[in-house]
Amino acid sequence: MSDGYDALEGYARAVNPQFVRVLRTIGFDKRWAGASGAHLVDDDGNRYLDLLGGFGMFSVGRNNPRVRAALIDVLERETASAVQLGVSPLSGQLAEALLARLPSRLGRVLFTSSGTEAVEAALKMGRAATGRPRVVSLDHAFHGLTWASLSAGGAEEFRRKFEPLIPDFVRVPLNDLDALEAELRR
Repeated sequence: MSDGYDALEGYARAVNPQFVRVLRTIGFDKRWAGASGAHLVDDDGNRYLDLLGGFGMFSVGRNNPRVRAALIDVLERETASAVQLGVSPLSGQLAEALLARLPSRLGRVLFTSSGTEAVEAALKMGRAATGRPRVVSLDHAFHGLTWASLSAGGAEEFRRKFEPLIPDFVRVPLNDLDALEAELRR
């Protein structure tokens, strides 16, 4: 950063020193100076094509001018947001705009703050709607790090230290339709 703060050192001290060691080991201990669209720029001026699209915000490009303008517009309104005992007008407006683009049978929106939280909500709604406790997911799938998402997740390296997890979660191999059909029949 321009103020002399070393982000890697700070991250190692206060968040996760092992991750910083991994970055150094693989030669990717970059100090990022900027980002625009699909590119990241390190402090040496090297540009990198950023292919990370798993997080929704990156799908529109980093520092997207339209998104920035919308954020500034909302911030300048000084709207009360994330009100615990009440509602923000922005949530309703966004939900209505989303619903206008979706099939009419979908009548409500549930906002979540992360993919894991969305998975948790989907698991709860699925159980409530079907009355069935079983959940089938794929081996080696990643659904997040909360209790139920770990239970659905197929990556043993994430689950192992937290077992036993929630019962009635089963996994099938990718592309094994016979195994999937057998589990769904159960």
